Amino acid sequence: WPESWYSWRHQLSALQHQKRYVGCAPDMRGYGLTDAPKDVESYNIHTLCKDVIEIARALGYDKFIIVGHDFGSYLAWRIAAFYPRHVIGLCGMSVPYMGLQSPKKRGPIANLRCSYDNRKKFHYMLYHQLPMAAEEYRKNAHQTLYRLYGVLPNMDQQSIVEGTPEVTNPNMFPHNSSNANTHLDARQAPGVWKRLPQPKQLPTWVSQSDIQYLTLEYERRGFHGGLNWYRALDKNWQVTTLFEKQQDFVMIYPPCLFMGGEKDAVIKAHGGALLIQDRMKVLCKNLTKVVILKGAGHWIQMECASEVNQELFSFFDSLSLEDYEMGNFVPQSKL
Repeated sequence: WPESWYSWRHQLSALQHQKRYVGCAPDMRGYGLTDAPKDVESYNIHTLCKDVIEIARALGYDKFIIVGHDFGSYLAWRIAAFYPRHVIGLCGMSVPYMGLQSPKKRGPIANLRCSYDNRKKFHYMLYHQLPMAAEEYRKNAHQTLYRLYGVLPNMDQQSIVEGTPEVTNPNMFPHNSSNANTHLDARQAPGVWKRLPQPKQLPTWVSQSDIQYLTLEYERRGFHGGLNWYRALDKNWQVTTLFEKQQDFVMIYPPCLFMGGEKDAVIKAHGGALLIQDRMKVLCKNLTKVVILKGAGHWIQMECASEVNQELFSFFDSLSLEDYEMGNFVPQSKL
């Protein structure tokens, strides 16, 4: 979030030229031209996993290599954990596999509420939980997308439009002096379109036409589907506790590759590249490589398309369908 199939345009183009693999980059449930149910239950983790499996089946495949970025990476790891017989190999980007469970005995949104003083402090995932958040994002779609894609780590003041960010107060509701904020909604909470600076120009790897395409997609579809992935996080965390004591389903068995950007805040939030690598060596039985792209930020499949494609095709070529068919990697799923 906020992405679409369009984030993978460089990889789809490369696949077309390679002609060794069939590639599919769908708009996931809640995005683009795909159905976007309003109810949060429609975004439970098994439904999301089965969406991917059924897309592959519709294309004539029962097994596949899966590649995901950010929330797509989160989903890819869970498909490999819950439904490993379908997965020949996988590549996760930005979000590493650190186990199914939060290190604390509560879900990720519950953790954030504790860390951010029961939503008194702003965090984008907590903002996503607010009533009217989807409507506010839709009204501010262009600035949301422009700033999320345009802001680079350590930007200097000369690269930023004067007077931005418009809101520097860290509180979720900066104009509410009362501690009782439970009745407030997203209309009283400035979003990322006012909390991030506005770059004077976009990075070289994203154009005005790219932002315009994404803006039109989100203005047409709306944001509620993407936000429901976040609203379902704690419920999906509860679902995965069923597997907490079944070690086979906490481990990732199919061969996997992880890639992230050196300056990606998500990498830092997971403890940094060295901790990620050490943890994944334990949890991923067939981890082939951890690639941290020097100087790169969050959107690596666009920002570093050539390097990402090179690593992907090298990984794809290393996979053995014979090993998969012989069951050398994958335990029998109970799902």
